[in-house]
Amino acid sequence: MAEPDPVYCSFCGKSNRETDVMLAGPVRTFICAECIRDASMQVEQKRRDDVYMRDVVRCAFCRPVPIEGESRAR
Repeated sequence: MAEPDPVYCSFCGKSNRETDVMLAGPVRTFICAECIRDASMQVEQKRRDDVYMRDVVRCAFCRPVPIEGESRAR
């Protein structure tokens, strides 16, 4: 019996023969275990960066800093 045609990761191009896990998506799209791991790490880093940036923005812009002499100018 002939071996089935290889499928390829839609992200990195590796074949299912080059990786231990290949997950299928819709319409013949596939993702290998390495790309899943890399994507997961990127998502976690993005979440950490977003939390950091949200905290920095909140600290810097939540309360306006009074301008020196502002009350006298009115």
